[in-house]
This record gives sequence, C-alpha cells and structure tokens, in this order.
Amino acid sequence: MRKWNLLFAALLFYSVSYGQPARELDSLLKVLDTHREDSNIMLTLRRIGSYYIDNNATKAIGYFERTAELAKKLKDPLRQGNAYYDLGFCYLLKGDYDQSLQYYQQSEKIYSELNDKR
Repeated sequence: MRKWNLLFAALLFYSVSYGQPARELDSLLKVLDTHREDSNIMLTLRRIGSYYIDNNATKAIGYFERTAELAKKLKDPLRQGNAYYDLGFCYLLKGDYDQSLQYYQQSEKIYSELNDKR
C-alpha cells in the first residue's frame, strides 16, 4: 500500500510541476494581447523568449528580436544589450556560430558603452 501512495504522490507532483510553465506562458501571451505599454510588452516578450530558449530556440529568437527592436525604440540600451546576448545564446544553441558571435559582439559593445562590467 505504501508503494502505491508514493507512486501516486510522485505522479501528482510531476503533473502539477509539468503544467505550471504552460500556464505561465498562457498568462504571458494574454499580457501581450491586453497591454499596450511598450515597456510592459518588451519585458513580457523577453520572458516568453526565455521560456522557449531551452526547447525551441527558433521561436525564442523571434521574441528576442522583437524585444531588441522595442528596446531600441524606447532607447533602453541595457535591455537591448540583454536581448542581443539572448539572441547570441539562441544561435549558439542552434549551432549557427557566426550569427551567435555577431550578437554577442553587439551586446558586448553596448555593455562596454554602458561601462557594465557584468
């Protein structure tokens, strides 16, 4: 009987933890539909890109590109540099090393201009 309780608890934990990221993604996508403020949209796009980065780098690239465009429009160089860094990582995951290097260099240039030692 104890084995069945442990198995049930493990399956329940797995199903609850597996469904959580999908619900978070759904709520983030709703934010994109309802918010009109560019700064909120930019932050939401980056979070969605971060969600996809591990399982669908191609989809994450689209969100990070939109993040970079909005950061440039809003004159927010730190977030623009972060988006370029994220894009570099996505292309690294895809094995496109030339594109990855270009985005990493763009982010490094922005960080240097901001005197960001990170």
